Amino acid sequence: MKTKMIFLVLLLLSLSVFAANPDADRAERVAKKAAAILGWPDSTVAPDGVPGTAHLISSDGKGDDSEIRGYATALGSELEIAYNYQVLDLFGLEMDKSKYQGRDARTIIAGKNCNPTGISKMLNDMVVGWVESIFGESDDPDKNCITQHGTVIWACKNYMFMATDETEKGGNEGDVAAAFYFAAQEEGICDYGDTLVILAGTSNAPGGKKLAEFQKIAQRTNDYYAKNSYGKEAFVFSFMDADGSSGHSDWYDVGASQAGFSHLGYVEAAVKKAFTGTSVPQDLNFKRIIVVYSGSSKQADAAKEINARLRNMF
Repeated sequence: MKTKMIFLVLLLLSLSVFAANPDADRAERVAKKAAAILGWPDSTVAPDGVPGTAHLISSDGKGDDSEIRGYATALGSELEIAYNYQVLDLFGLEMDKSKYQGRDARTIIAGKNCNPTGISKMLNDMVVGWVESIFGESDDPDKNCITQHGTVIWACKNYMFMATDETEKGGNEGDVAAAFYFAAQEEGICDYGDTLVILAGTSNAPGGKKLAEFQKIAQRTNDYYAKNSYGKEAFVFSFMDADGSSGHSDWYDVGASQAGFSHLGYVEAAVKKAFTGTSVPQDLNFKRIIVVYSGSSKQADAAKEINARLRNMF
């Protein structure tokens, strides 16, 4: 209910200001690709109270009535994105300014919040006051608490994305957000960031975990730096997937064995494999490239040399 209220506020405040946009087809493709990644029904619906031209997918195909769901919303411009962020900051019901994969985001942490503020406190006080006016003063120690559902909202260009989990246990919003993020990257909506992640295995040491696991690790990394650097440091992640959103083989195969590869040679092989057959922007330049592989870890800051080799590779 809270998530729907957030977007209802956005809709009411934005309908009279901005015109309709022409990018609905791309938003729908992102939603369908995210559904394929998650293994959900690929039918989309127009959700209630969402600004722009939105496409919703859900875990059980029940649309707005589903507890786990996500949206891809095409808005008119990046100016409208900024406007909607301002609205969320004013009426976002306990939303925190945050980062998702290094991009500006608004989040709600799932759980019980017994110190609500702003509109959340006002609405809760109204409900408690109304109930107590009928039944008398309550001695429930949690009467001033609200239940928050995990939610992630972020944007790329003039598209806004949202993932939410309203189940009692919660926690699935991270998987939903990861699916939308990769789908948006694959559609070219989210440009390459400063940090590239590639999963690279060999025939005798294939990778096992799904890309979504590493997306969640990346997000936890950003959470850490957001809190400990006071928002001054953020890694804008991009992820490469061996077969894209259409399949489930996330790891690139770079050869029969890791034997014979130097550390830098393995990274170079992984990068070359990942970008073979793709259109590489001429100004592509990463601050860091992370290659995940099976085996013991060896850290080295080789970004400068890797970028130099990239420019001569294609």
